[in-house]
Amino acid sequence: MHYLYSTPLLKSMEDWLDSEDIDLLTTGVLALGNFARTDSHCIYMVENKIMNKLLDVLAKNNGVKDDVRLQHALLSALRNLVIPKPNKNAVIQAGLVETILPMLEIHQPPVVFKLLGTLRMTVDGQEKLALELLRNKTLIEQLVHWSKSSDYAGVTGESLRLMAWLIKHAYLGRIAYALPRKGDAPVEHFADKLPPEDYDRSSLQAFIAIEGTVEAMINMLTSQHLVMQNEALIALCILSVVYLTNSAAAKSDDVNLAEIYIKYEVGKKLAELIRKSSDTMTKEIVENLQNFNNLLRTSGKLVTHLEENNINELLKSIPILTEYCTL
Repeated sequence: MHYLYSTPLLKSMEDWLDSEDIDLLTTGVLALGNFARTDSHCIYMVENKIMNKLLDVLAKNNGVKDDVRLQHALLSALRNLVIPKPNKNAVIQAGLVETILPMLEIHQPPVVFKLLGTLRMTVDGQEKLALELLRNKTLIEQLVHWSKSSDYAGVTGESLRLMAWLIKHAYLGRIAYALPRKGDAPVEHFADKLPPEDYDRSSLQAFIAIEGTVEAMINMLTSQHLVMQNEALIALCILSVVYLTNSAAAKSDDVNLAEIYIKYEVGKKLAELIRKSSDTMTKEIVENLQNFNNLLRTSGKLVTHLEENNINELLKSIPILTEYCTL
């Protein structure tokens, strides 16, 4: 592709975006998606408005009755283009999100998978956009639905990952300093490090208010993929810092996170996670698991719940922790 990039082929494929022949148009989009495999190529394609042409084509073909092959090709190309950090703002400003959100009505698994992946790449590092999407009731309800009912594993996984990424990129920058460090005594640590109560929690409040959202994050703990386990832990840590360790915020926003955690058996899921994955856990996962455990223990009800599920003893059985102790 590096060689072809320097030939007239790229311009020819761009010209095919104006074709009314669906096969020619789809072929052109697929070729451009293959060109968009390196950061330098992607940045060039955004700077030279090829991305805008792709968006224009998608805007005309983002309905339930439009060609699935073309939709899949367009989303694949746009997903690649939005990955480089320098491209994100330009693609967002060009209207990517507004163009693809109507596609939530499409239920073809290959298209949905690419749609969710494109959104996930777009919100990476974009706090404002993540806050907006967390408040989007239609989007979040659809993600919860797909996370529970999809027969396509890729759609299930991307639905869960997008929810976790929205939480992370909307709030991690605001509360990261309040996360417990390894060895912290939770009560002592949080006494002086609670997040300020005046930051905007409305997006997270709206997310939690939608039935099944917190349950989805808890269920994600037992994913077979380590990266998803870690993403679930990060999202749950953020929820806990905002609403479990800050009673004033919880009362003000009418969020009883401890009861929600107990209702959806967070202790049972943590126990299942440790039993299933302790041998393969990375240092990052173990540290986030310890963080989450410390956060949960700021609630008396959850201390009892964790003890009922033998979490402390299970934590001691994780090989990587045993190695640290031995050293």
